[in-house]
Amino acid sequence: MHGQYVLYRDPALYWAGKPGHTFPCRVLLNSVHLELESLLSGERFKADPDYARLLPAGDCMRDVDEAPLQGECPDLQPAAVAWLKQNMQREAS
Repeated sequence: MHGQYVLYRDPALYWAGKPGHTFPCRVLLNSVHLELESLLSGERFKADPDYARLLPAGDCMRDVDEAPLQGECPDLQPAAVAWLKQNMQREAS
């Protein structure tokens, strides 16, 4: 999980009903506890892995993966074409 992105829920804040209990983080170290860095504040802390969920790359890249090749989103067209070329080359090898 090192270098991956997770959604972390601070159980103490959550059960106390306080705001800001769930936020995205980057995994710095994966051992008995995760060492996380908040993407919002930059704070580094140790966390119980039971309260972290992996954020799939597919969710982050969905707009590129599903971008039309022409039309509504001309800014995404180069990214979508590049993605298609890379995947077509992989499948051909």
